[in-house]
Formats: sequence, C-alpha cells, structure tokens
Amino acid sequence: MQDRDIKFDVLKAMGLLGIILAHVNPPTVLYQLRNFDVGLMVIASGALLSYTNPKKQPSYFNYLKKRIPRLIAPTWLFLAFYFAIFSLLGENFTQKVILGNFGLTVGYVWIIRIFLIIAIFAPLILKINRILTKTQFLAVLLGTYFIQEITLGAIKHIPYFTYFINTYIVYIIPYCFFLGIGIILTKLSKKEVIVISIISLIVFVATGIYLYLTLGEIKASHSYKYPPQLYYVSYALGVSLLLYYVVDKFSDRIAGNKALSKFFIFTGGNTLWIYLWHTFVLNCLKLAGINLNFVVAFFVVVSSAIAITHIQRKIVGLSIKNWDITPSQTELLKVLFLK
Repeated sequence: MQDRDIKFDVLKAMGLLGIILAHVNPPTVLYQLRNFDVGLMVIASGALLSYTNPKKQPSYFNYLKKRIPRLIAPTWLFLAFYFAIFSLLGENFTQKVILGNFGLTVGYVWIIRIFLIIAIFAPLILKINRILTKTQFLAVLLGTYFIQEITLGAIKHIPYFTYFINTYIVYIIPYCFFLGIGIILTKLSKKEVIVISIISLIVFVATGIYLYLTLGEIKASHSYKYPPQLYYVSYALGVSLLLYYVVDKFSDRIAGNKALSKFFIFTGGNTLWIYLWHTFVLNCLKLAGINLNFVVAFFVVVSSAIAITHIQRKIVGLSIKNWDITPSQTELLKVLFLK
C-alpha cells in the first residue's frame, strides 16, 4: 500500500465541513455554494480507493465483509446512544423516526446510505476501470449516467417498487458516477481536470438557464439532489474537480504545515465519527434553545465534534492497550471506533 496522500484527506475534510455548514442554517447563497459537498466526498473516497489499491483487485466478499461493518456498526451504535440520551432528556421519538434512522432512510444518516451503496458497487467499478482505457472508462461513466438521466421519470414510477426505487435505486448510478470519477482522478492530467471542470460548470449554467426559461424562476441545484440529477451533478462535479486542482497544487505546502496537515489527516481519516457527533452537538444546541449565528454555530459544532472524536479515539486506544482483551474483542473495538 502506498502512503496516504494528504490531498484526498483535504478533499474529504472539505466535503465534510460543507455538509456540516449546511446544517447550521447559513445564508441561501452560501447554502447553494457548498452544495458540492457530498459529491466531493464520494470523489475523494474513490480516489483514495484507487490510490491505495493501484494494482490488486480486492475480493468482493472480503471487501464487503470489512467495509460494510465499518459503516453500519458505528452508525447503529451511535444511534442507540443518541436515542437513549435524548429520550432520557425528554425528547419524544416516534417509532417511524427511530426505524427510519436505523434503516438509513431519514434524518442526517441518509449520507451513510449513500456510502453503503457505493461500497457495494466499488469493487465492480474498480474492475471495470482496470480493463478499460481512461477514455473508455469515462465514456461508460457518462453513458450510464445519461441513460438514467433520460429515463429517470419512468424509473421513479415503476409500480409496486416505488419506495425501494426512490430510496435506493435512483441513487446508485449518480453516486457511482462520482466514485468512478474519483477512481480515475489520478490518471487525469491537470489540463484534463480543468477541461472537465469547465465543461461541467458550463452544463450547470446552461441547465440553470433552461430551467429558468421553462419554469420562470431560478432553481437552486440542491432541489435536484434527491436523487442527483444533471443540474446538481454538473455543479458538484465542476466544483469538486476545481477544488482538486487547487488542493493538488498546494498539497506540498499543506503537508509541510504541521498543524494544517494534522487537522486534515485527522478530519479526513475520521469523517464518519465526526459526522455522527456533529448531529449530537446540533441536537444539544437545539434542546438547550441556543440560537447562534451560523458562523459561531459552525465553529462550535465542528470543534466539538472533532474534540469528542479525538477523546473517543484516545480512550479506546488506551483501553485496547491496557485491557486484557482477546484479539477478536480488539478488532471489534477498532471496527466500532477506530476504522
């Protein structure tokens, strides 16, 4: 395995911070500008997957056996804690809300469903990438995505399976598209990155103009995020690639700054738990009736979530080191808290 490239941690951290920003009620313009965040995280995840496994094709079932518990187990553990604590504090949760959260279909944990989907399809996309040329792979990604874009209206209304299709199926191709872009990202030249970014942003602007002319109003791209459609996808792709270009250019400087590099490596390497804890902090502020300016709220939520995650890792690390526990128990603690 190659050394972890800090630029992908920077991109994952930026995506995570963008998502958290959306949850502290920023102004409408800022809310729109950060709407590339989930796409950026998926692209960065794809790049990391390709970068750390440049030649070997992981066994599909071994990959799923490792990856899925790392997503599901910590999330379910956190949700059990979350609902227990806030129920004790007097908050009433309906059965629908609790089951929906554990099913990853409602609330803040919907993003875990996205990463579960791409985890299932990642080995297949890696394999396709290895047997095709760069141009062929990009053509397959684009072709597959546009087929869904064209047929989305019909797909969403297939009888008897509407809920399953609208909750899972229509998200597969768009986010696998982002994952595929991430997987091929390190093979693209700087010129190719910029060209694709510019074309994507032109498509975004053209789509926005078309929507304005047909609907008579300016539409925000997040209105086309559930599921991801061309207006959202083109914006997220264009901005994500532009950010990759900038971060790649300054990655050596970031790596050379001890404080910055530690922040991005920790944040990029612990996105799941930081994300989960930020929802806990948000609800604490809500229950306490504390209304903060979005800038203050952002820094309070981010710093608190990172601090809790850091303390959690320290406690678990010391427990593994000092407790007399079996290797299987050690592995369980690592899966729940450290991976």
